[in-house]
Amino acid sequence: MNLVTDRLSMRNYEPSDWKRVHIYGSDPEVSKYDFWGPNSIEDTKKFVAEMVAQAQTNPRYKFDFAISLDKP
Repeated sequence: MNLVTDRLSMRNYEPSDWKRVHIYGSDPEVSKYDFWGPNSIEDTKKFVAEMVAQAQTNPRYKFDFAISLDKP
């Protein structure tokens, strides 16, 4: 699923997203008040792999998306 507007894109996660996800997932300030993080590289890769697998389930019952300000 892809949704693209003039200002952002929203799509299913892809395995290669782990590097961009890790930028915020490894930052202690980002996760300071959350139950996760800061993430190791392995944590981030596992999270992205879970999101990729989740998008392939049928029927799909959970929806998490990668959102970015740049168009794909």
